[in-house]
Amino acid sequence: MVKYFLKINTIKSDYCILNAVLNDRINSVYRDSNTTNWVSNVRDILQSSGLNDVWLFPSSVRIDSFVLVLRSRLTDIYVSNWRTGLDLSYALGVFREI
Repeated sequence: MVKYFLKINTIKSDYCILNAVLNDRINSVYRDSNTTNWVSNVRDILQSSGLNDVWLFPSSVRIDSFVLVLRSRLTDIYVSNWRTGLDLSYALGVFREI
């Protein structure tokens, strides 16, 4: 069984319905690669930001430092895409020259 980004075993037994829903969503992503739900979106964000190891090996992640790294990577990706968009836009290029 693939280890999950969220440690399911740490969810209290009081939340057994939450545990069942989480397992179902994760299993649906592995059964059908075209499935789109919040679990697949988390996986895709981690992969696109170069943090696929977090998805594959969640037990090796320190949550406190991971959040800072993820936030920094997502900010860098956003700024890079924004600057690329500025460079590719003719209208913004003319505006920048004026």
